[in-house]
Amino acid sequence: SKRILHMANGAEVPLHGIWTGTFQWDKVKARTSFEVFNSGGNWSLLIGKPLLEQLQAIHDYTNDTI
Repeated sequence: SKRILHMANGAEVPLHGIWTGTFQWDKVKARTSFEVFNSGGNWSLLIGKPLLEQLQAIHDYTNDTI
């Protein structure tokens, strides 16, 4: 892909591709897509608002869990 992602720190990172499939988290399954890019080791997986909304996830800020 020739798409460039713009990070919050101003860095421009090339998109390596898009994965589409069924994502399972514990007992919850969702058909979704992920943009694949090199985070430079900053994240294993960065979950965006669209997937969080699709899963109806709740973030517990006290112990920083979803």
